Amino acid sequence: MPYNVCMRYDPNGKRLFDVLTSGIGLFLSLPIQLGVGVVVRANLGSPVIFKQERPGKDGEIFTLYKFRTMREPDPERGLVSNEDRITPFGKALRATSLDELPELWNVLKGDMSLVGPRPLRTFYMDLYSPRQHLRHSVRPGLTGLAQVSGRNSLTWDERFELDLKYARNITFSQDLQIMLKTITTVLKRNDITDSKNATMSAFTGPTYSVDQYSLRRLRECDLQTRVDWMRDERVSQGITLNYEPTIEGMRKWFEGIQKNASRRDFVIVDGADEVVAMVGFTGICDFGAKLYIFVDPNRQGSGLGTIAMRILEKYGYHQLWDHLKLETKVGNSRQVNFYQRLGYVVEGERNDKILMRKQLPA
Repeated sequence: MPYNVCMRYDPNGKRLFDVLTSGIGLFLSLPIQLGVGVVVRANLGSPVIFKQERPGKDGEIFTLYKFRTMREPDPERGLVSNEDRITPFGKALRATSLDELPELWNVLKGDMSLVGPRPLRTFYMDLYSPRQHLRHSVRPGLTGLAQVSGRNSLTWDERFELDLKYARNITFSQDLQIMLKTITTVLKRNDITDSKNATMSAFTGPTYSVDQYSLRRLRECDLQTRVDWMRDERVSQGITLNYEPTIEGMRKWFEGIQKNASRRDFVIVDGADEVVAMVGFTGICDFGAKLYIFVDPNRQGSGLGTIAMRILEKYGYHQLWDHLKLETKVGNSRQVNFYQRLGYVVEGERNDKILMRKQLPA
């Protein structure tokens, strides 16, 4: 699905503003940076400047500069985690955001902008969904919309959505508002850390969940459950089967689908990792996929179908699909009504099946 970044003021104008402002900022903050450097050297030793590779615009790697706030790792002294290594001085430096002053040099060089999505760790890039990768469609920023909307108190999903909201609609007035709010946020020292970590909690990949239910890949240990459900009349009434489900046949099927790039098969699990629904996508293409779903027959009517569909739609949204399709048996008015309540529309009929489709938000 095409994704257009809407620039409400000329990119060259934004770059010129970055150069002028960062240059003035470096000049005015030079005495402060020299003072901070001396104190960092006295408290933490050398090196004074922390350097780390980060992804910039279009995923190009650059070196980020910050004042050091942590001790060097030393397992013998128990200095392993961020919580162990950060010092009270380092926490104070982060609370005032003085540690980020050297990033003005990154802005001046063109690695970063004054305002944009914060540059994250390079290894996160392998964990992003296609939608989350879109944060790299613009230069990363010294501050950003997420930083003035909750900073480290936000979930990763919330941060990424704010990053994408900014990237889609960049305006000069919004940049000024974000910069002013950044000053207020820094002065109030809001949301420097989350509730569990000395620094921002690690990103482990996109989450596809609703309430206590979440999506995970289909495993071989789920196949017997799949066979049992498919044999149950309450499930088989709503799905099309061209074979008698057996565990031997299901294992062969499972081996085949693992090599099939045009489909992805999942289960929905509850908080205890108990399978409550079998779901997946077939016929995957660049713009969408056909989904299937069947719920634990003993839990039908409990609302799990709606939850499962929301999770599947969230997955499709992250994949940048613009639509999802499904089919159900002709005459199964209960299922048709259920899907229509969720926003699916009837496209037509083929053989004994009703074809339905839903557009996903951009």
